[in-house]
Amino acid sequence: MTSIADARSQAVGPAESGFVLMGVVVFVLALTILGLSLFSLSSYEAQFLGRSLDQTKAFYSASGGLERAKYVLGATGRLEQVGQNLPMEGVITAVAIQDQGGVPKTNGPIQWGGSDVLIQVTAQESDRIRALSGTFHPEPNVDYYKRIVTVTDQLLINDSDADDANVCGMVHLNGGLWIASGDSTTVHSCASYQDPIRVDALPTPDVATFIGSHLPLAATAPYPPGNGNPVYVLNAGSASVGYFKTPDQGTDLGLHDGRGSPMLKIGGRVVWMFPSGVRFDSHVSVEATTPDACLVIMAQHGSSGDDPNAAIWFFSSLVNVNHIPIILVSDARVLIENTFNQGNPNGMLDHISIFAQDVKLTGPKPPFYMTLSHPLGDPADAMIDTLFSHQALPNVTTIGAVGDLTLIPGSWRESGN
Repeated sequence: MTSIADARSQAVGPAESGFVLMGVVVFVLALTILGLSLFSLSSYEAQFLGRSLDQTKAFYSASGGLERAKYVLGATGRLEQVGQNLPMEGVITAVAIQDQGGVPKTNGPIQWGGSDVLIQVTAQESDRIRALSGTFHPEPNVDYYKRIVTVTDQLLINDSDADDANVCGMVHLNGGLWIASGDSTTVHSCASYQDPIRVDALPTPDVATFIGSHLPLAATAPYPPGNGNPVYVLNAGSASVGYFKTPDQGTDLGLHDGRGSPMLKIGGRVVWMFPSGVRFDSHVSVEATTPDACLVIMAQHGSSGDDPNAAIWFFSSLVNVNHIPIILVSDARVLIENTFNQGNPNGMLDHISIFAQDVKLTGPKPPFYMTLSHPLGDPADAMIDTLFSHQALPNVTTIGAVGDLTLIPGSWRESGN
């Protein structure tokens, strides 16, 4: 008889003895394929996450670049400034476009209150690029310079100190006035002006800080020798703004010129600074030597016995020969007088702007008169914006910006890959 053990031995033949081994091999191979698949999937997900992160970074960089461009435009008032000093935080291009007279401009000053401004910004992170754009309406900020007189204390026009009471009405003002609320400002009844007076709080010009920071590096405009008609030459050359000083003459004010008919020859944008005041006794003529000429005279008070608070004093009128912007700034008193009927007694001192603590204006005797002009939209405003962009006037940072840009609803767009 065949035993049970022999039967079992006959049931499992030699051909079937490797089945378990093959099963193990197949199982290990399946695990290997699964592991490789998971590894490949995790690597793909890492690449996908990296690309997504780069795309998000590019988006936020472009968004930040759009806000930066908006700030730069508001602070400088110039279109080309948005593309300066790039790349920055991933921003590779930034451009601002404004239609000016039918021509799309990407450089030059913004026309505040004009057409809307389109800002386009592109940012890149690795190979991911994002482009954002928005359209903004440019609203001008109110400033202290775009009018005839901005005064923080007293405005005296043909006041009781005049030589003759008949001078009443001999000063004409064609433009706006801004006086501080609560201050002891007096506009005499004999003043003649066309635009209404703005009454609002405002600071005294920070002339001391401005002069203190710019005077050490200022060029010297020498005191002309001789006793005739002195000629002062101030030429900014290729500089955006030229800063000048004249050595103190050891008089009651830093510069007190009593000679006849001084001439100021101005080239480019000139800022002339006097830490101890300036006075001209005879009528002064301002003459441009370049098309872009403008004159800023900035002074603190000296020690004049005639007027201890005097800082800028034109004792016998001021003549603007070439009609350039003239800006007078002081934390003390500015005086323009013409009681001797000198210079240009029936002429217009146009494109004039005065920002000071005190201002005193005295006209000539009848039948002559003196007109100061800076109406709304005066051509000098464009030059004032340029000076703002170069921080060439005091209290620019007090204003905060040249203007504000307000996003037009629905104009925000984004694209990229």
